Amino acid sequence: MNYEEFKESVKDHILEYLPESYTDAEVMIHSVVKNNSVHLDGLTVRIPNSNISPNIYLNQYFRDYEDGRDFEEIMHELASVRIRSDNAEFPMVSDLTCLEKIKDKIQAKLVNKARNGEYLADKPFTEIADLAVIYYIELDRSEHGSANVVITNNMLDIFGITVSELHAIALENMHHHKEARFLTMAEVLKELMHDSIGDLDFAEPPLYVLTNSDKVNGAALLLDAETMDHVSERIGQNFYILPSSIHETIFVPASITDSQDLSSLVEMVVQVNGSEVQPEEVLSDHVYRYDYSTHSLEIAA
Repeated sequence: MNYEEFKESVKDHILEYLPESYTDAEVMIHSVVKNNSVHLDGLTVRIPNSNISPNIYLNQYFRDYEDGRDFEEIMHELASVRIRSDNAEFPMVSDLTCLEKIKDKIQAKLVNKARNGEYLADKPFTEIADLAVIYYIELDRSEHGSANVVITNNMLDIFGITVSELHAIALENMHHHKEARFLTMAEVLKELMHDSIGDLDFAEPPLYVLTNSDKVNGAALLLDAETMDHVSERIGQNFYILPSSIHETIFVPASITDSQDLSSLVEMVVQVNGSEVQPEEVLSDHVYRYDYSTHSLEIAA
């Protein structure tokens, strides 16, 4: 079946895979604008009088189906994801507009400003080079995924604070609640391979990866001055930053100095973004440097 038929089959049959308590649930599929103005299709199964009904995005599940995954298996997983969300301790909807109740859950996320005209239209953001910092309330996170609410201009008005105050709250929370992980590329690959490979010897210059313990929205750690100071202590202050995705960045010590080499780095970033990174996870096609005198990010090429 094609994608439209896949969506209709999910919508028509999802209740068959859920407990009887969902019998009267309202099932809907609606388009949601995500990062980089990517439109995803969110499945919601809303029980009457329920507090929050999460979006379960179907696009990746259809790609799995096209790759040969059994439709029955997908339906069971969709049902399982929906059931697990009922066990999460979400705040009441009214709590989302009370700053004191959600203040410690506010986090920052780096996105591309130029690619997000529609997405940023109703959201407060802070410009960093050609990027934008947006803010979200992290309601729940587990090995199965996350539940977030992106902060809008209307919510900020209700909070009664400025964008700069919101930014400060998000950075404070990130500093205390998001553990930075700065690893060599060899260490990252060993983790991915579950230590099933021996020592790796990468050619100079070595590559490093910065992310967080969740490996989600880890590029935002570029905003944390203490993390960046730690990076400089380890590899010095002379390096370039490649925006691998919104989740992680790659650091290349700047033994590369001429513009031709920088152009090669840019070409590599563009190629990887176009072929290896999901469209909604692309951060930028530029290469960056970090200015320690101002603790700020700059476009290098």
